[in-house]
Amino acid sequence: MLFILRYLKLATLQVAHAALFEMSQPNANKWLHVLLTVLHQTLRDLGDLPARHLEDLRQRLADLQTPDGGATHPLFTMMAPNGRSRAPRPR
Repeated sequence: MLFILRYLKLATLQVAHAALFEMSQPNANKWLHVLLTVLHQTLRDLGDLPARHLEDLRQRLADLQTPDGGATHPLFTMMAPNGRSRAPRPR
């Protein structure tokens, strides 16, 4: 899991990624293709594939709201200031 997630997050060259995991570049290429396929299929099976279009994203966010018609909770909340900070101020 670390192998594929690190590659996706940092988008490193395969040669550098292979060296980090102590394997050859062709071997890293093979594993990246295999693991990307497995990750994609797993996300599809779970219904958690990333939204590719704005309308799909809107629908997924709407599905996260409460189904009983009660108050909905925003995905992101804003925090109000809670008084002066006690951190020292730079001069």
